[in-house]
Amino acid sequence: MIDCGWLACDTLGRIAALITAGCGPIPAAVFEGPADIFDLEGRLMELPTNGTARLRGTYGAMSSFSALAERGLFVFDWSDIHKVGANQTNAYELIASPSIPRHLSELPDDLRLTVERVRLDVDLAQTEWLMIDPQ
Repeated sequence: MIDCGWLACDTLGRIAALITAGCGPIPAAVFEGPADIFDLEGRLMELPTNGTARLRGTYGAMSSFSALAERGLFVFDWSDIHKVGANQTNAYELIASPSIPRHLSELPDDLRLTVERVRLDVDLAQTEWLMIDPQ
């Protein structure tokens, strides 16, 4: 189990932060990027805020989720950690979305190169759930 966050982008170059809660799948390509995944949240918090966060529901780390969305990221959490049996979704759930999404091109080079390794065939602005293949 690895409790961390990792990054991906959608077909339009918008960025998602996915929080594993120690259980969520992580694509192998994430570990091949130049940025240290265990320091991603700190690096992301260095980005300037560029809008507000739209929060969905209430979870334990809402201030962290909100802070990432205020920096232009769509934030997904492996919420199955709080569910059992038939209630589990086996997907990352959208927790916070940005009022102004940040584009991949706005990231420092090492973060951009790390994010580019995982491109999701979705439009993050239209997605509430992400099912991830760890391959």
